Amino acid sequence: MFNDFHENPRSVGIAGLLLALLVLAGFCGLGMAVMSGDVDSSDPSMASKIIDRDRMIEQLSSDIQRGEEKLAKGKKNTELTKALNSLTQNLNQEEKENTQLQSSLQQLNHQLSEMQQKHELYRERYRRNERGLAIGEIIDLSETLGDDYKKSKIREISPLHLRVMKASGPIGIPYEQLPSSVQDRFQFSEQEATAFREKMKIASEKRGIIEANHKKKRDKKRSADQVTFLEQEIQKKREEIREKLTYASKMKNTSADFERKAREIEREVRRAKANGRISSGQGKVRQARSKASLYSKRSMQAKLEIVELQRELSQLKTDLKAVKR
Repeated sequence: MFNDFHENPRSVGIAGLLLALLVLAGFCGLGMAVMSGDVDSSDPSMASKIIDRDRMIEQLSSDIQRGEEKLAKGKKNTELTKALNSLTQNLNQEEKENTQLQSSLQQLNHQLSEMQQKHELYRERYRRNERGLAIGEIIDLSETLGDDYKKSKIREISPLHLRVMKASGPIGIPYEQLPSSVQDRFQFSEQEATAFREKMKIASEKRGIIEANHKKKRDKKRSADQVTFLEQEIQKKREEIREKLTYASKMKNTSADFERKAREIEREVRRAKANGRISSGQGKVRQARSKASLYSKRSMQAKLEIVELQRELSQLKTDLKAVKR
């Protein structure tokens, strides 16, 4: 009952007032009826109506209280919403101002960067011009280096040092040891020195890489030459071994031929003796056996040389594998 009024906190006060008036009117009518005698107070239905009316009053009172609470919360929420909206507007305004400040700061940084670049270009041109014109000039460095450097002839100026000629020969003086007036004149600075050192380091690293690449190429070519040389040597050794094998076989066969000839002569000598003839075959036997021994030795020597050649061939093959690896 009265749910529409309960859901809208703004309507609770009016609804509660109307309901209270309605209940009050009902009770007034009931009281007048009782006082006039139109209603019997002992009637059970009247007592029941009074109880129902009490319950209704309690329910309405509870609903009115909840509605008032909702109304109070609604007012508080409205105030919070207004405060939040105000804070949001302030934040948006601050963000807008912050964006404008950032844009102005970026413009200033850009202008500053351009000015710094122009200044560095001017400073670099001044350095090149002033340092170039100073070559061969006699300069006084005695303020920080002593009287020995009172008349020093400038030979070279770099970001790291000033090279001058002395009686003992040229000498490089680090710019930190120069008089402040000389440092200002030639615009020496730690920033320039650091950049120059870094540049020299990069150049040195590049030279190292180039030299390493050249060394690799040289090593590769040397390796290729070694491979070619070793392969040629292996082929030569194989040919020598084949020749020695052929030679040893020939010497062995020749030795066998002379040994066979010696045995034939011995048989002829024995037959001559058996027939009572005198034979001079013994000298031929010794001669044949001497030649057989000579060729046998040559065959053995060739075999020993073959063993040595095979050892050398094995070493060449090992070296070739190592070079190719």
